[in-house]
Amino acid sequence: MDKYISVPLEMMSIPAFYETCGRILNADEDAHYDCRKIEVSEERFNILQSYEMSRGCSKFDFNMLWVFAGPKCNNDLHGEVVRIQDGFIS
Repeated sequence: MDKYISVPLEMMSIPAFYETCGRILNADEDAHYDCRKIEVSEERFNILQSYEMSRGCSKFDFNMLWVFAGPKCNNDLHGEVVRIQDGFIS
């Protein structure tokens, strides 16, 4: 069953974002996350992109990072809302 959590719209890396979601969901410290099982708003996408580009990541590099490690963007979600599907934490 899907869960919806609220994660503040703060500048952070994708791994730090996953760890924040894990803390909210009471995951173990050594948990692994499945990027196919999480969806975020366009606002969250823009913040994650801005953070990575502020660290010198090119648009191309960010796009590759997003494809391989990023959550999915869901246009039905807004702001701080994050959709978590079963299997996100392993």
